[in-house]
Amino acid sequence: YRGLKDKRYFTSLPERLGFLPQSIQTTGRRTIWLHAVSVGEVLSAVTLIRELREKDPGTRIFVSVGTLAGKATADLRLKRLAPGVFFAPLDYAWAVRRVLGTLRPSLLVILETEIWPNLILRSRYQRIPVMLINARLSARSFARWRRAWCWSA
Repeated sequence: YRGLKDKRYFTSLPERLGFLPQSIQTTGRRTIWLHAVSVGEVLSAVTLIRELREKDPGTRIFVSVGTLAGKATADLRLKRLAPGVFFAPLDYAWAVRRVLGTLRPSLLVILETEIWPNLILRSRYQRIPVMLINARLSARSFARWRRAWCWSA
């Protein structure tokens, strides 16, 4: 839909379908995927990434974004902090699976107010711990979400 308003969104289509740039190679241990959709989340991620880098300089941190403004901000502000910034895959199991297969992260951090069910579920299937930071859910919504998507906490 956004591509109809702004043609620049079409250039991100391969990444949104789970095809990451070749500069982002299969990683694995000590790899964190930080999902920060737009400018606000990217800016809040800067401090978090700096602290993670300070505690463990060998950890590789990849950041996904969802908007053109978020990508531009991440490219500018995270150039030296994150070896890769990419557009987040659409929340379809096959697209998410493709990105998880490439990154093979040891941790997924979602710095977002929205829930990404397939991203969370696919991560859980692959035994990748997930942290939700800044998620806004009422207790009732969380209980419903958990019943639908989680099992044996």
